Amino acid sequence: MDCGTSQPAQRSGSFACAETSEVGIAANELQPWPQLPSEALYGLAGEIVEAATENSEADPAAVLATLLTHAGICAGRGVYIRVGDDFHHARLFNVLVGQSARGRKGTSEGPVRRIGERVDEIIGPLAWRPGPMSTGEGLIFAIRDGDDKEDGDPGVRDKRLLIVEGEFGSPLRAMQRQGNTLSTVIRVAWDGKTLEPLTKTSFIRASDPHIGIVGHITEQELKSLLGQVDIFNGFANRFLWWCVRRSKPIPLATGMDEVDVIRFGDEYGKRLQRAQQLGEVKFSPEARALYEHIYPDLTADQEGVYGIVVARAEAQVIRIALTFAVIGASPVITADHLEAAMAVWDYCDASAKYLYWKASANPLENRILDALVAGPLDQAGLHRALGGHTAAAELKTALQNLQGRGRIDCKGEKTGGRPKRTWELRAGFDTASEARKANKDTVGDLSSENSLRSQTAYPQGGSCRS
Repeated sequence: MDCGTSQPAQRSGSFACAETSEVGIAANELQPWPQLPSEALYGLAGEIVEAATENSEADPAAVLATLLTHAGICAGRGVYIRVGDDFHHARLFNVLVGQSARGRKGTSEGPVRRIGERVDEIIGPLAWRPGPMSTGEGLIFAIRDGDDKEDGDPGVRDKRLLIVEGEFGSPLRAMQRQGNTLSTVIRVAWDGKTLEPLTKTSFIRASDPHIGIVGHITEQELKSLLGQVDIFNGFANRFLWWCVRRSKPIPLATGMDEVDVIRFGDEYGKRLQRAQQLGEVKFSPEARALYEHIYPDLTADQEGVYGIVVARAEAQVIRIALTFAVIGASPVITADHLEAAMAVWDYCDASAKYLYWKASANPLENRILDALVAGPLDQAGLHRALGGHTAAAELKTALQNLQGRGRIDCKGEKTGGRPKRTWELRAGFDTASEARKANKDTVGDLSSENSLRSQTAYPQGGSCRS
């Protein structure tokens, strides 16, 4: 099997390994590069992706992510599916994560934009903004309500907005600034609720927002910028994460043929025009039975940061399935739509696992493992290696958790006073990454942690627990 590209592979519940990686980029030693299942390239969407990537270096997964986002936003809020008391629209937020600047993330936008221009002639222009997103108020202003005052701001009547953020690092940096509301507004926009921040001055409001986001970023920049607060506050799991890279080297790529742009654009636009009138979409009996079958797996708790990032799986799958129905102008979600949605989710889930599996939900534990890879450290040396600012109680808890899981050992040496404690990686872990892999971040599972801790044999000198 050629794992050097993101060519489709048959869905089998798990992804085949990526045997090679882009030149100059080391493969993830913990998780394989995901492979796009063929079921994800369903119907007209699949035909467009295949035509768009035939003479292009763009990753099919990246083109598909952009196309799905575009379709859902074009359709508007008039098409929806109801689950309980919640209304889900075909509104997707995506981040395309490249291994490097050569991941050809940006080339995925071109064919969709060209087809989108044909669609605009059929259903009217769609606001397509390049960003950068910098404040929540700025995002609201782009689709703001009008002012009822005479000669007031007329506002923006069309609440559909597609943002293709070529430098997703820019909004991530902006969110780190104190008082910045961008993260909050993005989360509310995904929910589809009225955007109405409580500010003392310059009142601004956007009702019935319908925003789609496609962000581009490299893996290295993502890991350096996405702070813990944006993982735990529900920002990260409102996005679908897509690993993307150059599909193949083409020195002088010709891109999508103009004949295909016209042909697909006209058919795609006519379908979206019909989809705008669909109203409520429901599951077909077959699709409902299939969704009930996969629901336990979608809602199963996962560990660590990866588990937090994929915590909205069931909602994401429904939205993706609805988007495939939109592209087909179908009044019901069929089993085929749901199968395609699950294939997309499988890819995004595997991408999230690739990106976040080794990330600890407690970053201090990873820092301790990194510090100990060079060799054993006593308490004072470890404190210095961590920068000298870690609270004693916080360090004690992290050490106990790692020791209880059998990831590190503590040796107590008798002295004239208190015993001297020395910490080291557990035998068999030659690198911090191996220790992280074994750690698997059983955050919040105290019973499991206590069970592991009770099975741990402490080395000579006694337990270092205090």
